[in-house]
Amino acid sequence: MKFVMEKAWDETVSLLKGNMGLLATVAGLLVFLPAVAIGLLFPIEVTGQEPADDATIEQILEMMAAQFSDMAWIILVTTLLSGFASLAMMALLRRRAAPTVGQAISEAAGMLPTYLATIILQMFIIFGIGYLLVGLPYQMGAPGWMVLGILILFPVWMYLFVKFSVSVAAIVIDGVRNPVEALRRSWSLTKGNSFRIFFFFLLIGLAAAIILAILSFAVGAVLSLLPATIETIGTVLYDGAINLVAAVFGAALTVAIHTQLRRLREPPEETASADTTPIE
Repeated sequence: MKFVMEKAWDETVSLLKGNMGLLATVAGLLVFLPAVAIGLLFPIEVTGQEPADDATIEQILEMMAAQFSDMAWIILVTTLLSGFASLAMMALLRRRAAPTVGQAISEAAGMLPTYLATIILQMFIIFGIGYLLVGLPYQMGAPGWMVLGILILFPVWMYLFVKFSVSVAAIVIDGVRNPVEALRRSWSLTKGNSFRIFFFFLLIGLAAAIILAILSFAVGAVLSLLPATIETIGTVLYDGAINLVAAVFGAALTVAIHTQLRRLREPPEETASADTTPIE
């Protein structure tokens, strides 16, 4: 049997409708509030400095590293909190546990080491392949091979994104505590449905990009009419709200995809205990 996009979408909507209050509470605490606090207390200043026309790749990379060096800790903190929120929200969506918000956050803390190890392993694989296909030819002075590597790298990365897409759900719902096994579990569940899942992500991504562009234009136009201080606060609040919505939707979507893939791979009696339902 094949992955059905309509079913995954319906399951996502059902999860959101039945659990929005709890999910929004977790995302509000772990995503929205930290994003707003960081945005207001540590505003990012764009220098506007651009590389010279004849700048080498090394010079461009050095400039980029200098511009983002001050943001490293912000990126690290927000990434950790976002991952922590995803773990807690997915824990809330499990039928067999149906935890409270406090219990879900406590469970997420216990799963955080496995999550971090899994993400690090993913990054090692992804950037390792990037180095082999692009970085190594560049260091060897083989521009032709480097261009070919770039052309190959993008579809390879997209393929890996799909294959690893339910690894976090494997940690939370399947109870996997080994990062290698989490990736292996995700790879196995997506087998035979990689293209369908990729197309599903592509459709959702395009729709989200269009909606976000229109909404950002409208909000930006309104905020531009306000005093600078209020505009800054409004922008930070808007960005935080977008992060909250993305976190909640992403968690529900991942659980919905994982649930359907698991039902396709395993007998109903084995999946019943891990299926999701709205929490009362």
